[in-house]
Amino acid sequence: MSAFAPLDVQLTHPAVRDLAWAIASPGLLAADHPHAAAVVPDAFCAKEVAELSQLLHSLDRDPAPLTKWLESHHSHRLGEYFERLVAFWLTHAGAQELRVGFAVRDAGRVLGEFDLLFRHPKLGGLVHWEVAVKFYLLMEPAAGLKGFLGPDCADRLVDKLDHLFGHQLLLAHTPAGRAALGGAQPRAQALVKGWLFFPLDASRPRLPELSPAAPSGWWLRYGTRELPRPAEGERRWKVLPRLQWLAPALGQEGERTLFEGDHLEHVLATHFARARTPLLVARLAPVANGLWREDSRGFVVSPDWPSAPP
Repeated sequence: MSAFAPLDVQLTHPAVRDLAWAIASPGLLAADHPHAAAVVPDAFCAKEVAELSQLLHSLDRDPAPLTKWLESHHSHRLGEYFERLVAFWLTHAGAQELRVGFAVRDAGRVLGEFDLLFRHPKLGGLVHWEVAVKFYLLMEPAAGLKGFLGPDCADRLVDKLDHLFGHQLLLAHTPAGRAALGGAQPRAQALVKGWLFFPLDASRPRLPELSPAAPSGWWLRYGTRELPRPAEGERRWKVLPRLQWLAPALGQEGERTLFEGDHLEHVLATHFARARTPLLVARLAPVANGLWREDSRGFVVSPDWPSAPP
């Protein structure tokens, strides 16, 4: 069971749920990935979220410290939002001398940056984390990692991992990186989280490089088949804006963004009549006191997705 699962049914504030998910959700990469030694392990994250449980429940009652932190570094970019959540986590988990987005320059030109630099009593010495939250759809099951494509067709999983392990995590070993750190060599690790999406009703292939515990959903081309129906019970639907892609969604009865299936079909028809942008939708089941909780999510993409060679 994911370390996030207990918190999924306990926490209700969206930003606090995202913070808990950022810490506790399983990473995308398997424990026996070729670069596993350079990946922040799920076991470390599970221990961290257990130790921060009291803080998370306190924030759920009064989220002001977290919301003020996020507002002071507001961004419309999901990756930057995720990075700020991780920085908040570290500042409350004993990290010292935390630097976010520390740029490396040579003759005034930026060569790269360290996402997070800090010292941590549990990790020892200087630590460099590269932080990534990614969402990939498996378009070509037979292609393995090469078959995973971002919803906007802008990147592939295999290319991201090549850049992460072949470039970003090696920044401290470059002459400019060494100079920026005064010769110090940090322990470099990647925190890679997100969601993987598989064709609706297709079996999930076993890919040894990817964690079988990684959060997952489905995808389908609009107009080619129906949205997945629950085996039993009533459901609602919600279209998730990009900054709500992290933790499983919640909804409240009467909320304007909580749709029945027929209305969602209208929303999708209206959207794809004028746009080709994929939409991430969540299906929610009732829990208690008018609250609905996500039990499934998936991308609905245009009929011709990917419309151009990625």
